[in-house]
Amino acid sequence: MRKARSKVAEYPFTTDLRSYFERSYGYAVDLESLLKIEKFVKAAVERVEQAIKGGEFTTYEDSEVAFVSFYLGLLLAGASDYWALRKYIDAEVKKFIDKLSFEEEYTIMNVASLLNVKAELLSSDVSCGHKVSLKVDFKSGKEIIACFQFRLTIPHYLHYAEKLLIDPKWSLLNQYVDSGYVYLVKKDFVRLLEEPLKNYLINVYNDLSIDVDVLNEIKPYIQQIRKVVKEVRGFTSDEIPEKREEQFKEVVEEAFPPCIKQLIDALRNNVHLTHHQRFAVATFLLNIGASIDYVLNLMKFAPDYDERIARYQIEHLAGLRGGRKQYRVYSCDKMKVLGLCVANCGTKTPLQYYRRATSKPKESVKRRRKYAHTRKS
Repeated sequence: MRKARSKVAEYPFTTDLRSYFERSYGYAVDLESLLKIEKFVKAAVERVEQAIKGGEFTTYEDSEVAFVSFYLGLLLAGASDYWALRKYIDAEVKKFIDKLSFEEEYTIMNVASLLNVKAELLSSDVSCGHKVSLKVDFKSGKEIIACFQFRLTIPHYLHYAEKLLIDPKWSLLNQYVDSGYVYLVKKDFVRLLEEPLKNYLINVYNDLSIDVDVLNEIKPYIQQIRKVVKEVRGFTSDEIPEKREEQFKEVVEEAFPPCIKQLIDALRNNVHLTHHQRFAVATFLLNIGASIDYVLNLMKFAPDYDERIARYQIEHLAGLRGGRKQYRVYSCDKMKVLGLCVANCGTKTPLQYYRRATSKPKESVKRRRKYAHTRKS
C-alpha cells in the first residue's frame, strides 16, 4: 500500500523553512546551505520550468525534497524573471487549490486562517454543515436541501471574490445570503482562497533573502530558467522595450479609455486577467487596427501565457479562424455589468472613446483622459 504523503509535501506554504528544520532536526538551516544541495536545487528548477511550460508537475516521493524545492522554486523564479515568479505561483496555487477541494473542512479552515481569510466553519451537522431548505419540488413534494460548510460576511465575500464577480455565478444574487452572511459549499469556498493564497506567496517570496555571493553561485540556474522564459514567452522581463509605438504606429495608447488602460496596466504587471477582461482588451485592440502580433506581444505578460493557444484565440477574435466573424468590443453598458467600467466617459463603447480622442490634438487627448479619471463611477 502506498504511503500517504505528508502535509508539508502537499502544502509546503503552511510551514516555514525555519520551523520545519528546527522541528525535524533541532536547528535552523539557512537558504545558502539549501542552495548547495543538488537534489533540492534540481527539483526547484524542474518545478519552475514545468510551471513556465504549463506541463504536469512532478510528484516527489521524498517529502523533504517536495517541501524545500517549493521554497527554492520561489527564490529561483523571482531571481530569474518576475513573470516567471508569477507563472510559478499561479501554477503552484492551482495545484494546491485542486487538492484542497478534497480535504476535510478543518484542514481547509486552517489554510484560510493562515491566509487571514475571515470566515466561519459551520458544523451543526457533520454530514452536511448548515442545512437550508431552498424550495419544494412540486412533482414529488419533497424539500430541496442545500448543505453549506462555510459562511462569511458580505463585505468579506465581496473582497475575496473581487476578481470572480464578473462571472455571474459569483454574483451575490446567485448566492445564498442570510442575515448579512454569504453561505458557501466547500468547493466554492476553496476557490475563494485562490487570490489570497497568491498574495500570501508573493509576501513569502519577498521575505526570502540570500547573500549576493550565493546569488552569483546559482547564476547558471537563473540563466537556465531565463532561457526557458525566452523560449516560451519570446523575451525576458528585462528585454521588454518601454514603448512599442515605433513598431505599431497606428495604435495611440494615450487615447485608450480608462477601462482598457487599467486592464493593460494590470496585464503588464503580470496580473492574471479573467476571460472577460482579456476579451475586452483583445477585441478593443483588434478593432482599433492593432496587429495580431501587437495583441500577442501584450498577452505575453500573462502568467498563464501559451503562445499557441493565445495566437489561436486572438486570430479567432479577429475573424481569421472559425466562423470568420470579427468580434466587437463590449459596449460600455456590458462593461458596467461585468464590473470593468472605471469611469463615466460619456461614450457608448470604448471604441467610441478612442475614436473621439484620436480625432483631437494630442494635448486634448491627455486632458480628456485626466478628466475621465476624476469622474469615478
